[in-house]
Amino acid sequence: MLNLRSFVREYYNLTDAKTKYVNKLHKALRLVFPGYIKVFASLTGKTSLLILKTFKTPDNILAAPKGEVISLIALTSRKGLKYANEKYSKLIESAKLSKSFGHYLESVFELIQMHIEFIEIFSSKIDSILTSIKEYTLKFEKHTFIKQIHLLDSIKGIGFIRPLCFNRVGGN
Repeated sequence: MLNLRSFVREYYNLTDAKTKYVNKLHKALRLVFPGYIKVFASLTGKTSLLILKTFKTPDNILAAPKGEVISLIALTSRKGLKYANEKYSKLIESAKLSKSFGHYLESVFELIQMHIEFIEIFSSKIDSILTSIKEYTLKFEKHTFIKQIHLLDSIKGIGFIRPLCFNRVGGN
């Protein structure tokens, strides 16, 4: 069970680190592109991050062909053209507002790109560690402790990681 404890601790370390970079991204966007935060439901969702990575600044969004931006939103969100058009309108509006309310600081736009890279790296590593945890629990599925984890995991709303913490794995 020490292996499982190590995995769970690393999962929480990575999650905490990712949260720090999400907060840094949020803070940077509030400074240079304040309206962007309200455009997408999740600042770190696929569509939001891809828009930020592809266009980088409000000026680039305003200069981009409408069809290109709408296409990107429609493809990554998989919610259709109506949704993409609505998001495009909000995105353009927020980009225009950033000229009045935001500060154009090139260094902050570069930091935003770095924050996004870290968020994506942490997300990938978190997914990897979750896979390792699941593989480990399958490998030892006959163990009483693992059976308890799967039983708790079967309860709606509990999730997979929480049972590991409820039991003695998450201890000191």
